[in-house]
Amino acid sequence: MNDQATAQNLFAGKSRLSIALAMMFLVTGAAFVISTRLRNEPASVETIRIVVTIVWGAVLAGLFLWARGGDTTAVDYWTIGHTMTGVVFGVWGTPLVLVLILTIGWEIVEKAGFSPDEVVLNLVMDVIVALAGWAAAALLIDWTTTLGFPPIL
Repeated sequence: MNDQATAQNLFAGKSRLSIALAMMFLVTGAAFVISTRLRNEPASVETIRIVVTIVWGAVLAGLFLWARGGDTTAVDYWTIGHTMTGVVFGVWGTPLVLVLILTIGWEIVEKAGFSPDEVVLNLVMDVIVALAGWAAAALLIDWTTTLGFPPIL
């Protein structure tokens, strides 16, 4: 399958507006997350952040290419992606309030344009697993470094 056909399948049924909103949301979210980076951090934390972010990108790319359906049950293939997103937020030291805003905001964008048939329980689970991923990564950074737990606000 050529690249153009893959892109057409990936975005089939999605409006240009929903794709544009999703891209703007992702870029803005990334800017906020990177701007929350903690100061005076050990090189090991920087390495962990880069590796986790690369793994997250690979997982999402795999889900975009191979996961079909979903969003009609509480847990699906995309639960992995939402959990990994929370882990990325946690290793970058993103404040909890920003994690909530970004995950709930993404669910709104997703429901409006990418998965209009998504069930409410799936929306809620996506936010919960992102928060669980954030908490696990934040605790790991807190316990293994002197950086402390990310701020709530």
